[in-house]
Amino acid sequence: MRGGRCARRGEARPDINGNLLGFDRDPPSLLVCVNCNASAHDLIALSGCFAVNQLSTEHMAEARVFSGQCGIGGDLRFAAERWGVLKTGAPVLNDAVAVFDCRVIDSVATKTHTVFVASVLAARFDPSREPLIYLRGRYAKALAA
Repeated sequence: MRGGRCARRGEARPDINGNLLGFDRDPPSLLVCVNCNASAHDLIALSGCFAVNQLSTEHMAEARVFSGQCGIGGDLRFAAERWGVLKTGAPVLNDAVAVFDCRVIDSVATKTHTVFVASVLAARFDPSREPLIYLRGRYAKALAA
């Protein structure tokens, strides 16, 4: 898990993942559950880093592309002008609602998934954007409280 290069443009493997949990504030940490068959799985395991990008309602097209619904794969999913990097070199969406740039500190493998536990090295939040959610098989806007 330690060492290795982080996912960068040219070797990034996107994954649409609804299994994210923040669990510690000091130091900021989170965990993600990634299917062992997902294209991002082995890259995260080898590089020891990843980024979580919370999509906005403006990103429905990207959500469909990254979830494999459009038949576009690999690096073609990354439009260069929309992506950047923070600390680890993992790709971050420049106009995401929130971004968490993470270094893996531990992992637990199960039969179908790996739980990656990570320290958040950098984060960014744009409160002016509305988060995109996936509910009952469809993308939707979150309702205001």
